[in-house]
Parts: sequence; C-alpha cells; structure tokens
Amino acid sequence: MTVALKKQADELANKLTAKQRIEFAERLMAGVDDFADQEVERAWDREINRRLDEYRSGKVKTIPSAQVHAELKQKLNEIKARRVSPRRAA
Repeated sequence: MTVALKKQADELANKLTAKQRIEFAERLMAGVDDFADQEVERAWDREINRRLDEYRSGKVKTIPSAQVHAELKQKLNEIKARRVSPRRAA
C-alpha cells in the first residue's frame, strides 16, 4: 500500500462510525479469496467431524444449555464473592 493510499484509507476510516468500519472491513475481507488459511479450515472441518462422530456414537453426551448457564452463573458468583475481601466490604 502506498503512503498516499494509506493516508486516504486513514482519512476515510476516521469519518466512519465503528459499525461502518466493521462493515467495510468485512467487505474488504470477503473480496480476498485466500483470506482464510485453507489448512486451518481443513483442521476445523476435521475437528467438527470428530465431535459429531463422538456425539452420534454415544461416546459423549450433551448438556442442556440451561444447565450450562446455571453452572457458569454459579461459578461467576463464586469468583465475584472471592474478590470481595472483608476489608473491601466494610
């Protein structure tokens, strides 16, 4: 990228809202065919298939989202409670 083009891009970016910058960046990335690393994509495909196979075979069991959310909420509350020392609470 030339210095002049970089300056124009910076000026444009400064005029856009955060949402507009994100949309513009997404449009730029969509136009680049080799943006995604093909080896990474293949690795994710393998991982997804491995997890599906484990689920379908019964090797792993799913956990209802309500249970996951409840457990996470409980853990977050425990962490918050540990952060509040007796001196701070007073």
